[in-house]
Amino acid sequence: MKKIGLTWIVLFVIGIAYGNCRVDSVLTYKYDAGLSTKKLDQIEVRHYNTSNSFDTIWGYYKNAAGAWIKSGRTIYTYNAANLVTELLNQGYDTTLQQWKNGNRVVNTYDGANNLTQELIQNWNGTLSAWENNYLKEYTYDANKNAVSYHSKIWSSSVWVNEHLDSTTYTATNKPSIFINRKWNTTTNTWEIYSRRIYYYSLLDSITQIDLDYYNLSLGAWRHGYQDIYTYNANNLLVTLDKKRWKDAIFDYDNYFKYSYTYFPNKQPQEMTILEWNTTTLAWNNYSRDTYEHYASNDLSALEEYRVWLTAGSYYQYHRRYEYKCIAGTVSIENVNNGSTLSIYPNPLTTGILTVESNEIQPILVMDISGKVILESDLQKGENKLDVRHLSSGMYLVKTKQQTQKLVVE
Repeated sequence: MKKIGLTWIVLFVIGIAYGNCRVDSVLTYKYDAGLSTKKLDQIEVRHYNTSNSFDTIWGYYKNAAGAWIKSGRTIYTYNAANLVTELLNQGYDTTLQQWKNGNRVVNTYDGANNLTQELIQNWNGTLSAWENNYLKEYTYDANKNAVSYHSKIWSSSVWVNEHLDSTTYTATNKPSIFINRKWNTTTNTWEIYSRRIYYYSLLDSITQIDLDYYNLSLGAWRHGYQDIYTYNANNLLVTLDKKRWKDAIFDYDNYFKYSYTYFPNKQPQEMTILEWNTTTLAWNNYSRDTYEHYASNDLSALEEYRVWLTAGSYYQYHRRYEYKCIAGTVSIENVNNGSTLSIYPNPLTTGILTVESNEIQPILVMDISGKVILESDLQKGENKLDVRHLSSGMYLVKTKQQTQKLVVE
């Protein structure tokens, strides 16, 4: 229960930060406990299709020897409406030096482009075939609000019911009441499990959510958890008090407290989470996130702090994510000058990079930190560069007026 709540609110804050920046790579840094020196640990490279939607996402990590190793990739397939019809996750077999299927999600849509079904399958390497794992089905009202969610799990070659959720909405299409039911495999019937009741302000901002659980033996609802939201003058969320019911006091007691701060331009600045200590009756540090932004207000970096160590007065786990908008910079430069540069294949697997230029000019190949790995001169027309010494990862190919990213597999 705790994990679900914490994950949801983090996604809520991060989700409002993206806008005009097309993130082409995410650099993940880790810190040794209590220290401030960051170490590049993982790289995520994102490739987009002509509709500016995700095409392929590659993941790389640094091994003990300091070399970049391919870890996984996600491949997206779209329909004519640019909706994802398949999401394929693969892992990299470093022994066989090849990609291997892991799992996939196959989506189905109705005529109004509503997602009606998600089929999750796992790859059976022995049989070289996809095997069913999980099925999610959705229905909608006339306003395209999801009114039901039905999940099934694949067991003994048949689909078995798992959850059935139903949601009603307000006149302004906000969730009003959410009912969760679980399938009883003994009686083969749906049993009510929980409900959420939503409350809103006159500005239609959510002010409270009550999560109750149904006691089947008593045939009555029992209090569970309660979320209380408060806002500032700009209607931005500033606190979220998560409380849980205690029979001993017959009331809700402290559980978690979220606090949010913002920059003057209303972009997120920091989120802190405190956990209530029932022994000392005081708030303890739980986690902290800080946000940085480009001049365009898009998210440029996120720092995560987890597991507070009271003895040392610092968080044990500290990671930093930097979001790089390389393609956005390239496209602007390309519009403002007459120079053209083409590099292929990209991603590169052969070790020989072809570079086409419409003029004589110098070229640099740099790693993600900006260190020059290769320096050469381009002739007008087609050029061949031997880059077999490059390890797997992402690089920047830079001429006097352009910068492009190169993925080496």
